[in-house]
Amino acid sequence: MHRDVFFFVYCIPIYHRYVAEISPTESRGLLSSATEVFIAVGVLLGYMAAFFLEPLPESYNWREMLGLGCFPPIVVMIGIFFFPESPRWLVMQGRPEAAREVLQRICESEEEVSAVLEILMLTEGGKATAATTEENERQGYGSTDTRALPLSEAEVKPSIEEGGDSGKVTERGEYASSHKEEGKGKEKGSRRTSVTPYLSGNARAFIKRRSQSDAAVDVPLLQEHTEAPGDRKGSQWRELLMNKDPMTRRRIAAALMVPALSQSTGIEAATAFSATILQQAGYTSHAEAFRAAIFMGVCKVLAVVVAAFYVDSVGRVPLLALSFVVMSGALFAFAGFTAGAYPPLCLLGAFTTFIMGHSIGAGPVAFIMPAELLPLSVRGLGKGLAMFMQRLVSALTSMTYLSATAAMGTLGMNVFYGSLGVFSLVYTLLAVPETAKKSLEAIEREKEDVEGIGNVKGM
Repeated sequence: MHRDVFFFVYCIPIYHRYVAEISPTESRGLLSSATEVFIAVGVLLGYMAAFFLEPLPESYNWREMLGLGCFPPIVVMIGIFFFPESPRWLVMQGRPEAAREVLQRICESEEEVSAVLEILMLTEGGKATAATTEENERQGYGSTDTRALPLSEAEVKPSIEEGGDSGKVTERGEYASSHKEEGKGKEKGSRRTSVTPYLSGNARAFIKRRSQSDAAVDVPLLQEHTEAPGDRKGSQWRELLMNKDPMTRRRIAAALMVPALSQSTGIEAATAFSATILQQAGYTSHAEAFRAAIFMGVCKVLAVVVAAFYVDSVGRVPLLALSFVVMSGALFAFAGFTAGAYPPLCLLGAFTTFIMGHSIGAGPVAFIMPAELLPLSVRGLGKGLAMFMQRLVSALTSMTYLSATAAMGTLGMNVFYGSLGVFSLVYTLLAVPETAKKSLEAIEREKEDVEGIGNVKGM
């Protein structure tokens, strides 16, 4: 049990934040879904191991199961040494050359490497590269060291995305009136402005060319924190749980709710007690129950692989909504089958459909969306909290499943979980924003509007 807690609360949040920061927008969902794919493969291997070890004496077979579980973590531990570090983290640690080496491995051209590194140096490192500083000073734009120069006093140059009066500056580099209006009413603690004016000419030209194609580079905003360094941890909790921006609050709520709702239909209990459930459904022997469980495991792997390849093109919200529809329908069907004299094959079909329904949406999306929806400044803290809530709901459903089924009956228990699936569907349609095909910076900058909250129109 303690190893599962360590894996989901410590390893999973780090993995998905790492993938979100290092992967391209167009394949971020696919790469983030790898967690659920390998969880499904692990479940299948567990069913197969249980089937083959079941004939052994009971005093040995469970020890063999635990021993086999030691090998996958060893492989992962060895593989970690070959992973490149996140370029964002390297820049934050003052190691831009190491960040350049990583970018050279994952970017398509040296021009893209230079542009991305400049953006990271400004947004994460707080200053521009030496080449950018020299070029901007030659052109008369002044210092680009944003760590030494407050943003309110920095010289601002019109960005290539800005048009009209919003990009105008005075001779001394002060903000134009539209920038001043934008800053009114902002929460104390941070101020933002476009990063583009601080980029070199080559980087701006590269971004402009890419903005005219399908592989646009989204330019983030610079943020200046005004609170004392000692207050940053407390301010992170305030920003996460008491954020004053309505759209950011909704995104944070969705990031925390989606993982919890993904477990609310009892999927963890269904996986853990699948053999027991199948025996109650009519597969009386252990061998028959394990064979049926292996069949379900194969279907689960196929479903999550399909979802992984469609999560970027179809979108997170449609797959999540479809997942809750399938799971709820399968649970209601299973409840109906248990109330009548239906053959075990019908119950196996409903149970397998429920397992596959979770894998086509709720499973992978629950890991993807928190890393995308949470603001960068609280992404690590928020992702950990989201995974904690997910495992808390998972633990509650697993620990109460047998006793609740004994009290409510199989029919009542499945109707209860099916109703929770309906609630999850309604919440998804009304309150979960779409994040597919959007960069992390674009998601964080989105403003609240009629179509931005909920995705009924987008479906």
